[in-house]
Amino acid sequence: MERKGLLSIAVAGLAAGGLLLAGAARADEGELGVKAAFLYNFTKFVEWPSKAFPSADAPITLCTMGDPSVAGEVQKVVADRSAQNRAVKVRAATDADVHSCQVVYVPDAAGASAPAVIAAAKTSGALTVGESSGFLAQGGMIVFTKQDNKLRFEINEGAAKGAGLKISSKLLSLAKSSGG
Repeated sequence: MERKGLLSIAVAGLAAGGLLLAGAARADEGELGVKAAFLYNFTKFVEWPSKAFPSADAPITLCTMGDPSVAGEVQKVVADRSAQNRAVKVRAATDADVHSCQVVYVPDAAGASAPAVIAAAKTSGALTVGESSGFLAQGGMIVFTKQDNKLRFEINEGAAKGAGLKISSKLLSLAKSSGG
């Protein structure tokens, strides 16, 4: 089922539901700041299989692919945050080490990594988030899109389920669904 709400509606819904970091969607913080806030909030509304964590107290590791400076920018938003009684850590990753991540963000500039990341995520139980137009068709789980100059996201729930992830109905209700 597709949801047609624009980011402004999604941001209002996230803010009302306590899902968006206070002030993270301000225009002066830029698009990457908004994406970082969404990435962090995704960690609150995804249930991972036990195999996704090396131990019961392991942090949720949010990995970024490509340019390491993206990890630094995401870290500015996520610093000292937690979700689901776990610390949330941010780091740059390579195709070879995504198996140790619970969330993998593949910016458009790193889109060539998407097939390898998606394949690794299926076996490790990582949530994959991308930007490229073919990301969901490749088996990615969440993709950022723009419509009418507003940031939105779509969810491929079927891909998430295939990796053993359960996405909260609260998050699904704010997204444009691409498969179930």
